[in-house]
Amino acid sequence: MSKHLVRMLAFSSALAAAGCSVGGAPSRTDERPAQAAPASPAPDAGRPSRALKDDEVSPALSKRASELLKDNADKPLGTEVPFELGGRRYIARIEQHYREPDSAEPGPKGSHKGVTLYAAE
Repeated sequence: MSKHLVRMLAFSSALAAAGCSVGGAPSRTDERPAQAAPASPAPDAGRPSRALKDDEVSPALSKRASELLKDNADKPLGTEVPFELGGRRYIARIEQHYREPDSAEPGPKGSHKGVTLYAAE
């Protein structure tokens, strides 16, 4: 299992525990393009430079990611939502996620809409 997939699974577990229906890694089996062009963050919000590591995802970030996904549930895949927390800038991107149907991880199984957090640097 790739290091990225392990990070995404751990992150998705934290989000699912917070009551958010997200999880898994971006789907490798579903190569459909996003439903619409990604929304651009505000010019001063920065651009996603890297996905956050497990040890960078605090309970406060996990809670905020859950809120952002719920608040933007009707937005198309690829939507980017810039936000600040604790004086740092982040970008939440709505993406296609996937969790194996027989996974013991909490949260939705199969392909589903989820959020991936990026540092905005």
